Amino acid sequence: MRAIVLAAGRGSRLHGAQLPKPLVEVAGRPLLLRTLDSLAGGGVREVVVVLGFEAARIQAAVLEWRLPLPVRFVENPRWDESNGLSVLAAAKAIEEGTFLTMSDHLLSSELVNTIAEFPLAPGDAVLGIDRNVEGCFDLEDATKVMVREGNVAAIGKELTAFDAIDTGVFRVGPSLVEAIRSVEEERGDASLSDGVRALSAAGRMRACDIGHAFWLDVDTPEAWQHAEEVLARAR
Repeated sequence: MRAIVLAAGRGSRLHGAQLPKPLVEVAGRPLLLRTLDSLAGGGVREVVVVLGFEAARIQAAVLEWRLPLPVRFVENPRWDESNGLSVLAAAKAIEEGTFLTMSDHLLSSELVNTIAEFPLAPGDAVLGIDRNVEGCFDLEDATKVMVREGNVAAIGKELTAFDAIDTGVFRVGPSLVEAIRSVEEERGDASLSDGVRALSAAGRMRACDIGHAFWLDVDTPEAWQHAEEVLARAR
């Protein structure tokens, strides 16, 4: 029960360059701290955080927090390129069934539990998907998913035909690393979505319906304000 958390990007759309996105507070607590707590609540027992922009500042902050699980760090020296390179930076820590998520996604432990219980065959990966498309806060910016017979058939922000939303929470294995590395070797860069599409084309990317479990991508000032309001109502 290990998780990789991608926290390397600049996150300039949220608060410019004033504060690294993982340290931006929502309802009084940093985004990354909320992610770590939710992963622990869902049964994860170890986290590897991939750092890049302001790496030393983020690591110092994390080491000051009282955390419910051990955290270690790896750095992505190419953090200003596509996020698939952050996955490659953590490749040695990725085993079959490893969780993968981002530091700017608010998650519930219920969501983590749901994906943890999803049965995976060796070499397969799974993405948590939300069928409540109408309830998506920022549908235009969301990563859309088309699901067919329990598998991810297509994924991308620009999809015009879709029936679910990507929650940004995966369980993966070395097959995803191999897929991303193959694209990077061919093009010189690679995104996480490139790897997901490669596994999807091979019939190895499963889709796990999260039901009513809470999640929210906090990527813009508008999404941050929405998150503040949602968490205030939940108190």
